[in-house]
Amino acid sequence: MGRLMVVGAVAIMAAVGGLPIGCGGSSVSTRPGEQGLGGQGGVGTPGMGGEPAGGDGGQAPICVAGSVDPCVGEGDCVGTRECLEDGSGYGPCECPMTGMGGASGTGGTNGTGGATGGSGGTGGAEPTVGYGCARVSVPTSDITDFSGWDEGAWGDASCCLTGGTFTYQPSGADPLVLAVEEGILLVTGSVAAGDYAGFGFWFGPCTDASAYSGITFAIGGDGGGAQLMLQMQTSRNYPVDDANAKGECDGSWGDPCASNEVEVGMPVEDGVFRVTWGELTGGAPISPVDPTELLGIQWQLNCGDEPCDVAITLDDVAFY
Repeated sequence: MGRLMVVGAVAIMAAVGGLPIGCGGSSVSTRPGEQGLGGQGGVGTPGMGGEPAGGDGGQAPICVAGSVDPCVGEGDCVGTRECLEDGSGYGPCECPMTGMGGASGTGGTNGTGGATGGSGGTGGAEPTVGYGCARVSVPTSDITDFSGWDEGAWGDASCCLTGGTFTYQPSGADPLVLAVEEGILLVTGSVAAGDYAGFGFWFGPCTDASAYSGITFAIGGDGGGAQLMLQMQTSRNYPVDDANAKGECDGSWGDPCASNEVEVGMPVEDGVFRVTWGELTGGAPISPVDPTELLGIQWQLNCGDEPCDVAITLDDVAFY
């Protein structure tokens, strides 16, 4: 676990990539970059629900090379598939002779899973559009403490949930800069008056965290006067994303698709924020958040009438 550290100065570093709320957002994914379509963009008024306007993630990898993900193969068998060396996709779904049990949904998971036989969720109805959620039960309560950070990738596939990072902002705006120092994530940058910017983590498989009550994390530093929102990406509220084989919402961000969210008041008392699933609301078409179909987590800064200089720290992100 990293020690919480307050960052006082804004350091604009090399850009990392992408997701947003409102309209007009662009998003550029970092390595491994699976989250390219997640832009919560647009000028929109603060607290509107922070939904992506469909940023373009380019041709970034959709999974971590060599990672293993649950899949449903021939004859509806439950098996695993391995990410190709260039991260462009997965190899064939290979099923054991005796079956693995616990598979759910209809495929369309991304990134690495850290899931093994018998660890799947309870299953879900086939979506009328898009890609169903595999509902892989999380193996531990930990999401990331940034100790295993590797150029934006996080987690340990041998035991735990894994995934990647992204940033998002309006078209033409500079992204927030993410860097890890001494096991703590540093988030720095400038947000124009009346604008927004955000960052987050995508999960390898579509994840079932219903065994837990909610999300907790340590946060500190200075948001520059911006309103900070915590938003959860879920399968049925995420627009169908064919490039990344995920999402079940028939529409686009804001029409009608929207993530559930809650405001994170800064500064946070004792430096640790906790929120229950029931407090994450305002999404569409499903509200409050459904913890059985989590695709990722993100933080969005909505700036008011004055520019916002951001220098915040994040650590110990976990389910509780």
